[in-house]
Amino acid sequence: MLDGPDNAFWRLVESDFADVDALCSAVRDWDLDFSALGNPRDKAPVGRVVQSISGDVVFGHARFSLNLEQRGAPPQGRLTFVVMEADMQQLWLRGHDAEADEILVFPIGSDFRSLSGSDFSIHTVSVTEAFCEQVCETYRLHAPLAKAAPEFFSPRKSILAALRSSLRLLRDSTAGPPTAASDDVAARLVRAWIEAMPGPTPKKSDGRAREIALRRVLERMEGANWSNLNSGDLYDYAGVSERSLQYAFLERFGLTPGAFLKARRLAAVRIALKRSSSGTTSVGDLASEFGFWHAGQFARDYRLVFGELPSQTLRRWAA
Repeated sequence: MLDGPDNAFWRLVESDFADVDALCSAVRDWDLDFSALGNPRDKAPVGRVVQSISGDVVFGHARFSLNLEQRGAPPQGRLTFVVMEADMQQLWLRGHDAEADEILVFPIGSDFRSLSGSDFSIHTVSVTEAFCEQVCETYRLHAPLAKAAPEFFSPRKSILAALRSSLRLLRDSTAGPPTAASDDVAARLVRAWIEAMPGPTPKKSDGRAREIALRRVLERMEGANWSNLNSGDLYDYAGVSERSLQYAFLERFGLTPGAFLKARRLAAVRIALKRSSSGTTSVGDLASEFGFWHAGQFARDYRLVFGELPSQTLRRWAA
């Protein structure tokens, strides 16, 4: 579990990161496995993370400057809320296309898989079950049932704006506020979640064809056989013109559908390499499994995105 003084504001992490793996390793108590979907800008940090603990509440802020496939799990034994900044467009998470006016909730014991764009900027608040029970007791609210608790909800605009403002102050604070003040921020967040019962606020339907098409394609890719899927399949499945789907992907990720599919394949190979044994795993076999048939071109593409050859990834993680 995260450590720090019981009744003080304690900074755990505050840093810019030039490497995705270093970022994942530095974050405290989250189990993270991120992969870049595209090439990072030269010498520019891939992201910044600030993480603090105050009393029984863990606060975090993350800002990433490139497209990422995110996998992992939030802090164990805690309920975690994710508040997106207003200038962030959308986040594809667990089959849900979350918008900036929604707050995301990771139940205790949950994991996640998401696709984020280069405008990723979020705040996280992780609390214990006992903290939630105390909020319910203080405000005379019914404790949420696990099955009924929404994992996405839209609070009133005034509440969301106040939460964002408070979380930014916590992010930027060096000395830290009194524990009571930080507890109040977390309590307001928990209360807004409980008052959103019995279910998440329905999403607004904008009816725009290319947004719907983008969602359909992302859903298709979740269950895809990577070796058989190509960009032509994506256009067929989207049900819109090739140009419309290209605009949709360029708006969200800055990549064409074909480039995005290739980036996800490269990310999938990297994950497989990191989980394999160098003595029994063939880079060529893994590359073929994810649709890369030309070994030389695959190695060049992989190195361009991750800064190392696939064989180096395999040796480094098997060591």
